[in-house]
Amino acid sequence: AFEITAEGVENSEDGATDLIGVRIADADGVWLEAEAFSLRWNARAILKGDIDIERLAARGVRLLRKPNLPEVAVKEGSALDQAPSRGLLDWPRAPLTLHLRELALERAFVAEGVIAPDRSIAFDATGSAEDAGDVQKAALTITRSDSVAGTIAFAFTRDFAAQSLDATLDAQEAAGGVVAALLSLPDGAGAVADLDAAGPLNDWQISLKAEAERMLAVEGGGRLDAAGPLDAALNLRVRPGPALDPQIAAALGAEAALDLAVQEDAEGVIRVERGRIASPALRASASGFYRKAEGALDFDLSLEALAALAAPIEGVAFERVRFDGALGGTLDALRADGALALEALRTAPADVGSAALDVDVRIAGGDVSGSVTGLAERMRLDRLGPEILGRAQLDIAGDFAARDRRAVLERFSLSAPLLTVSAAGEAVLPEAAAEETAAEETAAEAARDPEPDPELAPPPKRRMRFAYDEA
Repeated sequence: AFEITAEGVENSEDGATDLIGVRIADADGVWLEAEAFSLRWNARAILKGDIDIERLAARGVRLLRKPNLPEVAVKEGSALDQAPSRGLLDWPRAPLTLHLRELALERAFVAEGVIAPDRSIAFDATGSAEDAGDVQKAALTITRSDSVAGTIAFAFTRDFAAQSLDATLDAQEAAGGVVAALLSLPDGAGAVADLDAAGPLNDWQISLKAEAERMLAVEGGGRLDAAGPLDAALNLRVRPGPALDPQIAAALGAEAALDLAVQEDAEGVIRVERGRIASPALRASASGFYRKAEGALDFDLSLEALAALAAPIEGVAFERVRFDGALGGTLDALRADGALALEALRTAPADVGSAALDVDVRIAGGDVSGSVTGLAERMRLDRLGPEILGRAQLDIAGDFAARDRRAVLERFSLSAPLLTVSAAGEAVLPEAAAEETAAEETAAEAARDPEPDPELAPPPKRRMRFAYDEA
């Protein structure tokens, strides 16, 4: 529960009633304080069923931390429990006709940790609101008043008779602001966003333009059915900036296009009718469904990476990598299988001129298992070049257990005209190896050297079987 206290009540010359020295506290103490809340309204209008507020203002408001909200239990079978869920943009109306002619917030402050972990914000705000007849509308402008320049202007008009909504958002914030902190933008990066949306709720048209300075620019639009279950389509163009992660920038190229269409049915099944990404370095598409109740998914995937995508990866180059297959299972037990094609793959330990492989990978709780089989042309393994390996048949299978960091190579088989290689074994990766070694020490050894030098610890345990046959 919240406790609200005030130092006093004053009536100002303009007819407003001011509540002075307001504090709101929960079990952990005061979380909001304000120098004053002020209300000037037409009390007689209430006799006609109207709430007519000429001015609602607050000054010196300080939000010190997030409040501890009380838990609310909804009784099973109650009217609230059985009430139908509202649509995405289906919010309630005021119980009486409302006119809020002026809203003002002066010298407001939000402490660090409320919005962003290491950012506070000081601002002023003005606005208005109305809910009368078939129309509900509001406008709010927020202007930062601290060392970081920034404004947010938001307005909407909802027509309940036409079931339509028009909304606009114009926001900009300089470098070092809250948006930069929330998006982990680098120093010197500001953010701007412009959004316009209009139309009936079952065919809401959206236009968006946003930029994180030196990081990313996004422009495009889409359609949203906000009257029922999710039904949306989105088309965006994305351009990377010079401060974006090099691997992400390589995937996007000069400009990438995103095309997405999703629908949700009455049973909670979300269907991706189309999902496509196209850039000079990457082409990907997906279609399928996700069942929310079971957390199950089933998607057809196609992914093609071209040479530019390898540029930021040290020691790796390729002309083309393509995967066509499926992704299925549940979120905690995924399986991907399909056909993998490689062209002109070059690394320090191995090269592949071309390969056609069947891939099967399973991921469950951090554990990974899989197999790769198929043909590879013009292979090189270390000093064994294409003149020896030529056209090789590959058969590889293994798994990795995350809990003890144990990797098992079930089989490695390479069969070429002049050489056959096979191997199998296991290895405990270093983090778990150190723990395993310590557990196997005898009590006497521990007594002689209770704090062993980590630099003298034995190497990770590995066991491997290897065989080859050179024709």
